[in-house]
Amino acid sequence: MKVKDLMQKEVVSVPLDMSITELAHLLTARKISGAPVIDSDGRLVGVVSLVDVAVHVSQAEVNLPPVHYSERWWKDAGIDQESLYDGFRVQEFSSTVTVAGIMNPAVYQVGEEADILELLDLMLAAGIHRAIVTGDGHVAGIVTTTDLMGFLRGRLILEKAIGSYV
Repeated sequence: MKVKDLMQKEVVSVPLDMSITELAHLLTARKISGAPVIDSDGRLVGVVSLVDVAVHVSQAEVNLPPVHYSERWWKDAGIDQESLYDGFRVQEFSSTVTVAGIMNPAVYQVGEEADILELLDLMLAAGIHRAIVTGDGHVAGIVTTTDLMGFLRGRLILEKAIGSYV
């Protein structure tokens, strides 16, 4: 069996210049965890996932505005106002950051004519949940672990029905 027989042909791809706010909305609306990233010519240049968004958000820092309490309040509370914010971080979800800034340029891809076993070897070795299927540098499809589980389930049901279930 070939990858083209298993792949999803309708793939949600995202452009490099999409904001991460738009990306997060798109991925959650489509109920997917990641997508291939394409350039303006439609060529595959990376992948991006909700994990990439979460990592960006968890690492974002902003300067905190000063809190205006009287100097006496700080002294009475025994707090050094200057050291109050040491190590304190506020997370900011920046709409100016684009997919290009958070994507992973390492793309695990496989050709449409590749054997399913080759695909499995790739996904297991790389520890990935999705492989992009390409043709001429463009996205032709995608195979996810969910697709593979569906395929395996179908095979097991068939084997059980014909009596060769192992």
